[in-house]
Amino acid sequence: MTGYVLTGERRYLTSYENARRELPEAVVELGGLVSDNPGQVDHVERVRALVDQRAGILEALVANVRANRPAATRVELLDQNKETGDALIGRLQAMEDTEQRLLSARQAEARRARTLALGAIGLSVLLGIAGGIAAVLLFTSGVTRRAARLEQNAERLFGYTQAQVLGTPGFWTAQLHPEDRERFTAMLERAIAERAPQLEQEYRFLLQGGYRWLYGVTRFVYDDDGALADTLSYAMDVTERRRADDAIREREATLQAVIKASPDIITILDAGGRMRPVSPAAERILGRPPDERVGRSALSSEFVHPDDLKQFRETQRRVLTGQDESAEVRVRVRHAEGHWVTLEAHSRPLAAPDGLLVVSRDVTGQAALEEDLRLAKLAAEQANEAKSEYLSRMSHELRTPLNAILGFAKLLDLDDLGDEQRDNLGHIMSGARHLLSLINEVLDIAAIEAGRLTLSLEPVALADVAAETVSLIRPLADQHHIVLAGPSLACTTHVLGDRQRLKQVLLNLLSNAVKYNREGGSVRLDCEPVPEGRLRIKVTDTGLGIPPEAIGRLFVPFERVASQPSAIEGTGLGLPLSKRLAEAMGGNLEVSTTVGQGSSFWIELPLAEAPVQQAERQLDGGPAPVPAAEQADRTGPDLTVLYIEDNLSNLQLVERVLGHRPGVRLISAMRPQLGLDLAGQHHPDLILLDLHLPDMPGEAVLRRLWSSPATADIPVAILSADARPALIERLLGEGVRGFLTKPLDVKELLGLVDGIAAERERAAAR
Repeated sequence: MTGYVLTGERRYLTSYENARRELPEAVVELGGLVSDNPGQVDHVERVRALVDQRAGILEALVANVRANRPAATRVELLDQNKETGDALIGRLQAMEDTEQRLLSARQAEARRARTLALGAIGLSVLLGIAGGIAAVLLFTSGVTRRAARLEQNAERLFGYTQAQVLGTPGFWTAQLHPEDRERFTAMLERAIAERAPQLEQEYRFLLQGGYRWLYGVTRFVYDDDGALADTLSYAMDVTERRRADDAIREREATLQAVIKASPDIITILDAGGRMRPVSPAAERILGRPPDERVGRSALSSEFVHPDDLKQFRETQRRVLTGQDESAEVRVRVRHAEGHWVTLEAHSRPLAAPDGLLVVSRDVTGQAALEEDLRLAKLAAEQANEAKSEYLSRMSHELRTPLNAILGFAKLLDLDDLGDEQRDNLGHIMSGARHLLSLINEVLDIAAIEAGRLTLSLEPVALADVAAETVSLIRPLADQHHIVLAGPSLACTTHVLGDRQRLKQVLLNLLSNAVKYNREGGSVRLDCEPVPEGRLRIKVTDTGLGIPPEAIGRLFVPFERVASQPSAIEGTGLGLPLSKRLAEAMGGNLEVSTTVGQGSSFWIELPLAEAPVQQAERQLDGGPAPVPAAEQADRTGPDLTVLYIEDNLSNLQLVERVLGHRPGVRLISAMRPQLGLDLAGQHHPDLILLDLHLPDMPGEAVLRRLWSSPATADIPVAILSADARPALIERLLGEGVRGFLTKPLDVKELLGLVDGIAAERERAAAR
């Protein structure tokens, strides 16, 4: 029955079905055997009641399993079954003891007592007590001799006929496994010599299908002189139980081997955090015998570092209480020698509700490396901060005298100077401008390396930037008789980048192409699409080319590889800075060159959709509805918006969007100072401000707007590609009206404008 409850396999119901069929006759037969003994009759009646009770419990268990109910619902039935079985065994034992006393007192009634015992044992067989007895044998003078009687159920179990068993001397011992035969015989002889009342053994017995494990009980009857008078033996097949036990032992042995071989500490904690078994790794890692702390709390300050104790306790208790399925925490644990060992503890609940499995790995070395790395990173950050601070101060200290030099030089240039004096003044101004350029480039490279360079990545109209840079370089090209061509038609597109920095890179490439060209040479700016949705912007010259051995030094700061470096003004920072700027914008800068024929430098950037096209897509479903207040007839513009932005595409975008609000007038400024002047003159209802502006940072413009009484009350909304959450939160907290990010959400902008218009309507109504 136990096998059936555990597995649900029908083959384990054989003993139960036999019992249901044969139990009634067995109880009646037992009653008949003791009908002349009133004391035993009482026992039989109680046995009958217990048999009926246990039969009902077993029937309920079978129904429970067949209904596939949860295993937890069988616990009470199994407990009742055990209690009833124990009581039944007690009654049968009492009957056997009574008959044993009768057998000792009345040798003449030995046969009757033996038959009664046999009946009691047979009843045990039918009830499946002690795992299900399946065979009963009766011997006259010991198992090692000749069997006198063989019960029918034993014949079913063994597969041997009564004639084979009863007619063959030594049959029983002959079927024993060779490894068990000597032990079996020796134990029998010792039990008889010691006048033991019974002997229990397990041994292997040869059946028709091979050796099976049997559990046997032999009862001994002695005469008045103490000599063995008779034996009664019964046996049951326990092969499956032995196999299950062997499998459990094998699994336990495997588990113990894994635990012993594990490099990690494996610990089991009870519900109170007290340690139960601890793996041997504890001695290697913590210098403590595994059993030293069994029964003691793993959550105490004696064991765990005080700074880690609270977190360790909390994580373990959350797993114990079922709040978390697992937990991982680092904790410092005291070594036997006093120092601290860092463990990474992984916790999971056991199958039982009051247990916790903790596997802890020694990560002391890793923790030390991580701490060293953290300190090194902190030191590097502090060094960068110090370098940035130093460069900032140096910049101030250098710019101040340069400002004086350039300022007074320009004043002198206004005077009536002789040719030699004017030539000398030109050298002074040229050197000052060169030094100023050098300072700016050094600061830019330092900002990139420190990760502090601020970029505004947004769609940039490449044709405008390229045309502007070409026009700026054209005077220099004309001075050197260089033919400057471009930009090509393919440049009429948008790329994702920072407009100011892209312009800076193109100016550097074009100026290098002119300066390092041959007299009467040419420079061309072209564009071409390349794979992965990128655009290549290429500057090609007909100069002297670059030797192959010098290519590697092109992008190293302060390295100059021109054939006549002293004849051409330069700092050796232009190309290194340009390459870093290209990479910061998500692109790259490469070169190809042929000595004597010229070079091509190109920058590749991601292609981008034009802002106006983005807006038109957003407006395909129709613009945001105009509030009712906007729909009334008005004379003249009701709302003035000032947009301070240096990117022409963005200006066109906002102009196109606000065109859907007829009552809105847009004023634009591409320079910060112009924007400040227009704000003071027109006092607009709303200012849209880009943060990334030439000449003056957007935040500086914002501060000046707020500090001027004439503009302090004008709502300002930021429209920027810099969408850092911390920046947005800070500026909104300081009082900006809104923060719109690029690419622009058209409906968000229109909603902002409509909100300002509604406020004006309410103010006018008051």
